[in-house]
Amino acid sequence: MIAAEGRGASHLLSAGRHAIDEIIIESQLEPSVIGKRTSRLSISAHPVSPIVAATSLALNDSEDDIDARVQPPEHPYVELSVQLSFAIFGLSSLMPWNAMITAMPYFLTRLGDSPYAGSFASWFSVTWTFMSFISLACATWTARETIPATRIVLPLGLNTLLLTFLAITPRLSLSPRAFFAVVLTNGALLATSGSWFQTSVVALASVFGPDAIAAYMTGGALVAVGVSLLKLATAYTSLKHEYPGGYAPDYSLRIPNDLIDLDAATSSIIYFSVAAAFIGSGIVAYAYLHPKIPHDVQKEPPQPEVDNSDSESIPTEVDYLLGRVSTPIQMSSASIWIVIRKNAYYNIAVFYVFVVTLAMFPAITTSILPVNSSEESIVFNPFIFSALHFLNFNVADLIGRALASFKPISPTSNVRLLLYSLSRTIFIPLLLLCNVQHKPTFESVVDASSKPIINSDIAYMFILFAFGVTNGHVSTLVLMAAPSKLMNPNLELYESKTAARVAQFCLVGGWVAGSAASFGLHAIQCRCNPFLDQ
Repeated sequence: MIAAEGRGASHLLSAGRHAIDEIIIESQLEPSVIGKRTSRLSISAHPVSPIVAATSLALNDSEDDIDARVQPPEHPYVELSVQLSFAIFGLSSLMPWNAMITAMPYFLTRLGDSPYAGSFASWFSVTWTFMSFISLACATWTARETIPATRIVLPLGLNTLLLTFLAITPRLSLSPRAFFAVVLTNGALLATSGSWFQTSVVALASVFGPDAIAAYMTGGALVAVGVSLLKLATAYTSLKHEYPGGYAPDYSLRIPNDLIDLDAATSSIIYFSVAAAFIGSGIVAYAYLHPKIPHDVQKEPPQPEVDNSDSESIPTEVDYLLGRVSTPIQMSSASIWIVIRKNAYYNIAVFYVFVVTLAMFPAITTSILPVNSSEESIVFNPFIFSALHFLNFNVADLIGRALASFKPISPTSNVRLLLYSLSRTIFIPLLLLCNVQHKPTFESVVDASSKPIINSDIAYMFILFAFGVTNGHVSTLVLMAAPSKLMNPNLELYESKTAARVAQFCLVGGWVAGSAASFGLHAIQCRCNPFLDQ
């Protein structure tokens, strides 16, 4: 008994001496090292960052050792197949919007002379952007640290079914009022489902790094280019028989009947079916990508069973500090506000990018007509010119997104990107100085008394091209930098998915604000009631 107590006292004395030695060694360390340890391992009411939890620090570490150990890991190389998967996600994300816009002549034909025909495009745009905004708000605030497969697969499946339903509408006998309600409801569901899908995919892309986000945005841009080519081909096919020779077009701006042939129903069925198939390909892409997703991102982390009978089994704060336990940090509402404040410049930048873009394109740009006579060339036919303007912008947008990977001209600083975004305001007066026409008649060109200040179709296309390049460039840079620890040092590693969701939310907020601003710009341009167009 006495021997046991002696051994216990001996161990206690030895432990005491060891603790005193550690205190002496600690006191000899440089103040900067002690300060770094104190700041990085400070005790709080929450678990420490996973970077700290995975870092083991020794008492004899130098300042350089500490710096080297707490550096966040660099993003690994993203495989080409993974980038292709995210490109397909981008295609699936924007295909519904582009499919609906391209089918606008079909919708207007079904509405006929009903009172909904003239304002259908405005109603559709407002409904889509509003539902996208509300859905993204809900998806952002209810987002979890994990990304279950259902948040990606279910929206893809729903959007595939919704477009498949549109493919059979040409065979359904619906009144204009019923058709109006059906299409708007379908669009609202597509926008809602697509917003949940976009939020989850952008958050998932942030796990793989900036290359995955760039691939996602490139896929979306490729869809826009493809749809623009389809519009151009359709317009050219319907008008080429009128050339060569003199040509004096006389068409209605609201419903271009020459763009709609006798097989419009069959064409709509084929088009919506192909669009649905493209969206369905996103499910296949996710099935391929799923095994490559980190395990802690796919599922909810299992909840540890707490045994109250053994208090030593419960992790203490010291366990978190020493790296013995690593628990994902759950993002609360307060934490989301912290991320919003940290990324305020990035969020404002991506918001304002699309305020400027949607304020002008396509609401104002579609009313800019060529200053040259359509008799000179089919290129100056208003329908062809409009299709070329869509193609010009979307190709420029794609080039801008691709330029984001060229580092010498791609800033990632939050201040520089905000200034870059604000500088795009110059495009608003430049485009308004072009040949913007209020209710233009297609049988005549610009009168001598009303010549625009920028009286050149080439100059207009050049301005529009620069408008598109800067849109794709700055928006891609912001969405790449905002959730990246490497590009955005102020962000904690575990905050990246939340930052990606917030940036996506601000992007759609810019869509809504830009769409609303287009009414004001239209009122300034036409000096009329922009809602009734009178």
